[in-house]
Amino acid sequence: MRGCPRFRFYGVRPRDWREGGDDGLVYELAFIREPDEAQKHALAIAFEHALAGSAVASLGRWQWHGRWARFAVVPELPPEDRHWELARRLLWDRYFNAIEELTHALCDVMPLSQVVFTNATAPSKGLAGRWEEWSLAKSAPCPPPRWRDAEDDDGFEHARQAARERLSPTPWWEAMLEGLSTLS
Repeated sequence: MRGCPRFRFYGVRPRDWREGGDDGLVYELAFIREPDEAQKHALAIAFEHALAGSAVASLGRWQWHGRWARFAVVPELPPEDRHWELARRLLWDRYFNAIEELTHALCDVMPLSQVVFTNATAPSKGLAGRWEEWSLAKSAPCPPPRWRDAEDDDGFEHARQAARERLSPTPWWEAMLEGLSTLS
């Protein structure tokens, strides 16, 4: 967690969560105001750059409802090979670190008021637990809009696709192994 929290986050690094199945792991964001087209374009680029080479993979399109956005992700799994055993053990730590970095990257573009990990079923722990406690002390999470009334934003999705096409990241587990080999 970076210094003082800039936005409320519920489910930062929960002790337990519901598996997302085909729907993935869902995050709901409330920005301080509705982003305009230029801000959405910058958010799309920031999202893809934050995910590149991380332990998080996007799952489908974002949904938008005014100042609210909703997206689904899944963990980026290393191969099922003995060679990657350490990476598989570190997966969830890497995943939640990447989500924190992602939300900060988005907040750098357009300030957030709150983030909710909707699959969380238990409080967060460690420093993340303090962030969540701070969030709850500020207020309970604001209820999200009715997502069935949400809209897709083709311009936003096009900007995401264009950003992805310009990236060619090393998978996180290979980057981790490269980092470990330089320590020896």
